[in-house]
Amino acid sequence: MKILYVSMHEVLEDEEILLLKELGHEVFSLGFSSTEEGRAYRPNLFNHQNDSNISKKWEELQINPASYSPGFYHYVKLTKDFVDNFDVIIVMHSPTFIETNWDVMKHKTVIWRTIGQSLETIENFMAPYRAQGMKIIRYSPKERDIPGFIGEDGLIRFYKDENQYGNWNGQKSQVITFSRIMMYADKYRHYTFFEETTRPFQRALFGLDSEKVGSWGKGMVPFEQLKQELCDNRVYFYTGTWPASYTLNFIEAWMTGIPIVAIGPSLGNLKHHGSNYNLYEIPSLIEHGRTGFFSDNPLELQEYIRNLFQSTALSQQISSEARKKAISIFGKNVALRAWNDFLNNEL
Repeated sequence: MKILYVSMHEVLEDEEILLLKELGHEVFSLGFSSTEEGRAYRPNLFNHQNDSNISKKWEELQINPASYSPGFYHYVKLTKDFVDNFDVIIVMHSPTFIETNWDVMKHKTVIWRTIGQSLETIENFMAPYRAQGMKIIRYSPKERDIPGFIGEDGLIRFYKDENQYGNWNGQKSQVITFSRIMMYADKYRHYTFFEETTRPFQRALFGLDSEKVGSWGKGMVPFEQLKQELCDNRVYFYTGTWPASYTLNFIEAWMTGIPIVAIGPSLGNLKHHGSNYNLYEIPSLIEHGRTGFFSDNPLELQEYIRNLFQSTALSQQISSEARKKAISIFGKNVALRAWNDFLNNEL
């Protein structure tokens, strides 16, 4: 089938389109994968626009990205003539895109693909489109706890190709994490908590603008180095990002086998800021003491880190069990089967 894929996340876009194409579908992307911005995050991102006829029709719309704010695909208004090139339209989160284009695409199969940004207001906003036939693919079962939850037609988690991640060695006694603009989004990504908890240890923060924290901030690194850092370092400190239940960097770390020490349910659900949501899934995914550790207590987290630094046997045991669990939940074949079953059997 022919799929229009509307993106708002560079890496997830590329991975899901590659998977959909592996299943034999034709995919045209409105997203980042063929742009310089996209390649900044993954230098080998593919250009997914293979159909020259559809590309020509897209060009005929004369939509200039420079005339929009970042994330401009949210605001693009399509024509029915363009939409009619596709059987299925997958929209990554954006309620704005669905509202803007619903009248010209409602006669097609429209799938709202959630990515961890939905709250009660979003569910309420999307309810009329759901009532008119919009399908919903959820990324986490925790979304069922959102007040006003409007249902789902399938649950398909994000995935990672286990063949790209692994071979953890932990030779560096260092705590690391990857996070974009972590210090500027402190309330949601817990930069202060991370900085204070990891202060007694050798540590490194990777990601956009991380170099601004000082010498232990390493900035953005190439994809191959990212994978190598996950292999070489002893502990990954996961701080989450609200309201997401889990993130791609968690999967990458867990899949590699680097032992994870994570914030607990109170911090993850922003209870210290009065949130009523219980979306943070890590305590449900990690079996504490077997496939990782989690706590809201910084002293407990420091103790877990010390134990992992001091005991190679413990680190190796956690690593082995974590990777097996990650593959069983987030492995490529799991996602491949789920998308295949949904597109072939549910539509």
